[in-house]
Amino acid sequence: MPRTLTKKANTGTKQAKIWASIRILIRFRYADLEATTEAPRRTISTYVFLLAKYGYLRREKYAVFVLQRDTGPNPPIRYKSNGLRDMNTGEIFTPEDTK
Repeated sequence: MPRTLTKKANTGTKQAKIWASIRILIRFRYADLEATTEAPRRTISTYVFLLAKYGYLRREKYAVFVLQRDTGPNPPIRYKSNGLRDMNTGEIFTPEDTK
């Protein structure tokens, strides 16, 4: 069960720009995010993998993703080494939550 913790996110980060683009596009490829955020492919793929791992995205086809869980405008962020913190709901997900 995820814990909750609330705090405002920094909206000027690369993750914030990627999250905003994901929310607008809903269905996207890495190239779409590269074009709309100007973030490097590695940053995009790492963040997309993290979101998919915790159920925010679903892979539809090879490298096509669909937004599954839109909790609000603040981007979910990496928590500690490999967890995820939802800045809208305050939930914290850890690797144990994916088992």
